[in-house]
Amino acid sequence: MYEWDTDDYRAEQRRQYEAIMAEFPELVKRGFSCRAGWFPILRQFFSVVRQAIPPGREDAFTLLQVKEKFAGLRIYYGLGADLPDAARAAIDSAYKAAEDSAERTCEVCGKLGVLRVRGGWYATRCDDHADDGVPVPTPEDTQ
Repeated sequence: MYEWDTDDYRAEQRRQYEAIMAEFPELVKRGFSCRAGWFPILRQFFSVVRQAIPPGREDAFTLLQVKEKFAGLRIYYGLGADLPDAARAAIDSAYKAAEDSAERTCEVCGKLGVLRVRGGWYATRCDDHADDGVPVPTPEDTQ
């Protein structure tokens, strides 16, 4: 267990998840397998989804899974076959924006983070939550 991974942190993470679920009950019907630092990114994604889907067609969006994978945010979802192209494009664009934002956001706290590695495990973390992970060199670092 890491120093920051306390009962209080987990309770706050749960509270924030429940707030998102209450805000978007027609969209969020599954838990998240990621840390609370990415919850603001998820809230923005679901806000776009809500705006993109025509009223009364909330069933055209199905949240399948939200998780951290290879230090990135992954949102798996299904879209109804008859959903308008503009709605599909808006949702897909919001997903790409969420993915990109998570690449530079600490998954624990939401501050600016970088890709780090520790013992073969990758995570996007700030200095305060690095847990001994070292930054992964970027192509710009090697030039």
